[in-house]
Amino acid sequence: LWLQYRAGKISLATVSFLTTQSVEIAKEMEEDLILSFKHFFSPHMEYPTLFGSLFRFSSEPSALETALKLQEMDYATIDFCMGQTYSALWQFGQALDRLKPGTLPTPKENFFRPYQPDADRSTMDSKTLYQQDISMFAYHFPEVLFNAVGSGSSVNESRTGSGAVDEPVLVRNFRFFIKKNTKRPIPFFLLYEWTMWKDILLVNGSALQQPLDELLALARRLHRSGLGWLNELNPTHYARNDMDSWCVLMREEVDKVKRMVIDDAVADWKTVNNIPRAAGEPDHLMWYANPWACGAAMYQLLSMLYHSSVQLVNGSGYVASLLHLYHALRLDDRVQRWPFMEKLLTLMQPRAFGKALPKRGQCLRSLERCFGERTGVLPIDIGGSLLGKLAGILEYRLDDDIMDTLFPDSKAGILSTFTSSSSSGLKFGGWKCDAFTLLDRLKHHIELELNSTCLTLDLFSTERLATSVFVRWRESSHDDLVSIFGRSYLYQMGMMDVKAWMELFETPAGKREKLFGQNATLERMESITQGAVKAVTSARKNFEKALSNGIPAYYLDVKED
Repeated sequence: LWLQYRAGKISLATVSFLTTQSVEIAKEMEEDLILSFKHFFSPHMEYPTLFGSLFRFSSEPSALETALKLQEMDYATIDFCMGQTYSALWQFGQALDRLKPGTLPTPKENFFRPYQPDADRSTMDSKTLYQQDISMFAYHFPEVLFNAVGSGSSVNESRTGSGAVDEPVLVRNFRFFIKKNTKRPIPFFLLYEWTMWKDILLVNGSALQQPLDELLALARRLHRSGLGWLNELNPTHYARNDMDSWCVLMREEVDKVKRMVIDDAVADWKTVNNIPRAAGEPDHLMWYANPWACGAAMYQLLSMLYHSSVQLVNGSGYVASLLHLYHALRLDDRVQRWPFMEKLLTLMQPRAFGKALPKRGQCLRSLERCFGERTGVLPIDIGGSLLGKLAGILEYRLDDDIMDTLFPDSKAGILSTFTSSSSSGLKFGGWKCDAFTLLDRLKHHIELELNSTCLTLDLFSTERLATSVFVRWRESSHDDLVSIFGRSYLYQMGMMDVKAWMELFETPAGKREKLFGQNATLERMESITQGAVKAVTSARKNFEKALSNGIPAYYLDVKED
């Protein structure tokens, strides 16, 4: 998968999501294995136990004996049994136990050979390869520890509590290992997770800057877009109570993007705690040395800003109003089809319109239903996607519904259920599905959903675009609308403008003046309609100008027409 990313065949967010999912699969498989061999692993699976059994030692080796014996083996054998990962974790645990109160673990200068990402590993002997791997771990363990400690989340908090922006990658599981007064357990899923990090680092080699650049580019776009909405906010366009709560939430989220990623919170924490930078240490070291965390942080930032910006979009109603206005104008051939708005119609139709878009004469009823139900145009759980449920609600723990979605056709030889004939209740024992098939199917779903949900859509810019349409429309049609409906329609810009226009537009000409008064003339109605057309057309020109200036409507590389 990471080779596919290097070749440009899969996005960084997708490959990172799949890697995190593979750790959770490994964790569930380990639970199954312990359940199946209770007599051998009780209550936990210990690496020395399995290591001694695998190589048929006469007695079970201690942790120290295991680490020493690993160094005597050839590199291929060590790598196969994740030996260097175990040795590094065990040594780091020993170092943590020996720390004086108030001190933090950092590698002593020149104690480990520096990791050389550009080095040709094919020319190294087993001893050198082993030392290179140990060095990789030795320099990154402290970075993850600093990230865990500095992110302000305790190991005793719930898994969904506050934490690092890349919490699911290395940090969450590492919290239990670094916790004081523990045995410092090294479960197999932890070995697997850190071995994956090591292999990912090797695959990316000299191209480590690319994932970091992608993360920083996304973080800056999110920050710029959110800050743009805050700076251009006109309080008169929103209800006071809503505006106050939205502004507080948006400011917190936008500031968090800058603090956690752009400004590098881990580096700042190290500076505050007087931890010196090593010679030649690159900026954003924690991200630079972890492409996996870069992709995970990208998804986490998108998810975080989605949850806050969707409250704005759903609450204000401007985007919903624009969708109904655009569709009605399009039905009457007043505006040309706008690819971006067509995409929004596809993404938001289920909640904004229902099962089908309304036909001529039905637009007012559709608008009233949309705002009467007050559900908003977007669900809060990342577009109602499998991706959002798996990462946000289930935290990568597979369940029946996920498997049913991934493998809906049982005829394909896949059992999409937890039901098992085994009395032990093994999770994976009940599925005719190997982990690689599962990840491959999940990959296609993720790539599809990044394009078919609003997770990657710049909702701040979309909100500003929609607001601009109604500001322009009111500037040109204010007098006509007031002369027909009075000033009462002014209390809610957006929805009331569209509702008033649709009431006029869908009323037969012979009944219009009878229902709305003598000011509801054909000329005034046409003037109001032309005001709407000009407002939408002007917004489209500004949108396309922004595209030509390199400001896309999506945060990630989603195909735009």
